[in-house]
Amino acid sequence: MNSIRSRLLILLISGVFGSMLVGGIALYLVAERNLMGQYRGALLAQAQTLATFVSLDEGIIRFEIDGSRGLPKVYTVIADDGTVVSSAGNYQWEEDETQRPPVGTTSWAEVELLDDSDGDAVMITVELGSTSRLSADSTDQGNRFATILVAGERGPVEEAIAAVNTAIIGTGLLVLFTTGLLVLWGVHRGLKPLDNLASRLVEIEADNLVAIRPDHDVPSELLSVYHALGDMLTQIRKTIDRERRFSDATAHELRTPIAELRTLIDVAQKWPEPDRLKSSIEKADTVVNRMSSLLSALLLLGRESNCRIIEQDDNADVHATLSAEIKRFETLAEANGTPIDYDHESGIEWTLPVGAILIITQNLLSNAIEYTPSGGLIQVDLQQSTNGKKLRITNGPVDLSESQIQHLFEPFWRAEQSRSNQDHFGLGLGIVAQVCTNFGLEYNASLSEGLLTLSIQERVAKPIRADADS
Repeated sequence: MNSIRSRLLILLISGVFGSMLVGGIALYLVAERNLMGQYRGALLAQAQTLATFVSLDEGIIRFEIDGSRGLPKVYTVIADDGTVVSSAGNYQWEEDETQRPPVGTTSWAEVELLDDSDGDAVMITVELGSTSRLSADSTDQGNRFATILVAGERGPVEEAIAAVNTAIIGTGLLVLFTTGLLVLWGVHRGLKPLDNLASRLVEIEADNLVAIRPDHDVPSELLSVYHALGDMLTQIRKTIDRERRFSDATAHELRTPIAELRTLIDVAQKWPEPDRLKSSIEKADTVVNRMSSLLSALLLLGRESNCRIIEQDDNADVHATLSAEIKRFETLAEANGTPIDYDHESGIEWTLPVGAILIITQNLLSNAIEYTPSGGLIQVDLQQSTNGKKLRITNGPVDLSESQIQHLFEPFWRAEQSRSNQDHFGLGLGIVAQVCTNFGLEYNASLSEGLLTLSIQERVAKPIRADADS
């Protein structure tokens, strides 16, 4: 079973049943041993008591006692010559089992009484003389001995043992039933916070991904789960919002060229003159090229496309690749009146896949050249700092505000003054952000005194504190 509740119930109930079974068996064995010990101890005490009434009188072994009150129901006193001195009751005992045991020792055997009931018999041997009658120290070969045998019925003891066994079983079943109910209640109550969490997760709607907050009585073990789920829902909500904005922006960007194509087709159909057809075809070709550029950018912006295309590239030195791209863009920058100033630290070593370097540098450089006015500044820096290697491209002056800086890396975002230019879709920095995310790079935009700085930095793992394990 994959249910946590089922696993807990099986484990706990099995543990309780096993513990009670072992404990019950141990208790039964102890009770049986004690009852049998008391039963045999009583028989031995009776035999020793009878031995005190056996005496040697002028060479004759006698058994003298006043009355029969207090005597065992089944006993026999046998002289050393085999003569039965006194007896009461009858029993069956093999002849070879009536061998006289040594003085000071006992002999036990199972016997069958006259009423066909099973019993036990104990036999002791006493030395007769003027000294202690139970002594085993005498070595005088002329001493006389007597053997006392006492038998008792085993039935009452077995009934007592059976009663103890019944009591143990009954009590065990009652305790097991009660414990089972307590375990069921405890597991249900213990897992109730998980049930509440599951029900709250089920109630979350796709259009309203609100982070769930823990109640005041939530166990501390689930607090981290609530926080993690809240963070996950927040990230999902942000991702969905971003994808919705992306889809809306994509539809908006494609709507205009599609409308233009429809207009050109309508014009060509209504006025099919050669000159007008040629003009419509040229305009349609321009629109198709712009749509092709937009679709290529959209494909490159896709996460899977980036990984599939770029990960096949070999690693290259960032400085060498960046220098080659700056030389390639120098003509365009100089024609725009914004030459590129490149500065880098000597000996810096930073390698990335060629495709990632090209996408980042081409988009950042073209963005800087496009939006820097003639006579402006374009500064490229490649630095090594304590926080890792960093690429910075600063250009300006730019007509942006601090609030607009936060949206620079969003796909399709463009400043109001740039929306009239249909040659740009606002995807360049979005592509840069996507590539950086896929390859573990950090990106940032900042504004200072009218100059825009775009930074790309390798992500350095934070050092673990020495007391982190304490």
